[in-house]
Amino acid sequence: MSSMEPSSTFRRRDETPLSWPYVRTADGTWAYVWGGVVPGARDCTIGDLYGLSPTVVDGREVVEVPVSLWVDDRRLSWVAAYRDPRDRGDTIRVPLAAWRSHDEVVTLMAPELLAGELLDTTAVARLYGCSPRAISNYLTRELVPPPVARIGGSPVWTRPQIHQALAERPGRGRRRRLREGLPR
Repeated sequence: MSSMEPSSTFRRRDETPLSWPYVRTADGTWAYVWGGVVPGARDCTIGDLYGLSPTVVDGREVVEVPVSLWVDDRRLSWVAAYRDPRDRGDTIRVPLAAWRSHDEVVTLMAPELLAGELLDTTAVARLYGCSPRAISNYLTRELVPPPVARIGGSPVWTRPQIHQALAERPGRGRRRRLREGLPR
């Protein structure tokens, strides 16, 4: 397997892709599903997502997991084994060794995923040369890629994702070549 091929298994137990349109290759590199390395990408673990890091409590190194996270995030279900039913506190103290064995890669962090870098419907419409309403219609008809996220209910895309979609989009160039009998 080359280093650019997606790994056949993911570290998440349900073995689903971590973040579309990204794949984590067998060597731990993040790549686009269409090929090419994602610039500046790095692994993001549960601890990274929630800012959980080790602390020392009563002379033991632990990670204090808020009970609300344990309840809300199914990826933290294993933390229940460390909950003391007598403890009425708002955190569960997980021994550092146990945390490290479960702090798995769940997604990636990349500069193109920063809020200011994401493209909304209006920005995508400018790149496509159409109206935002047309992009909404294209999204419904699956003529644009699925958004990487929704912010306030509105879809957002990354710039590389839209550039790739535009490069693959059948359009004026293809029709012109066919009309003029040129090779594809």
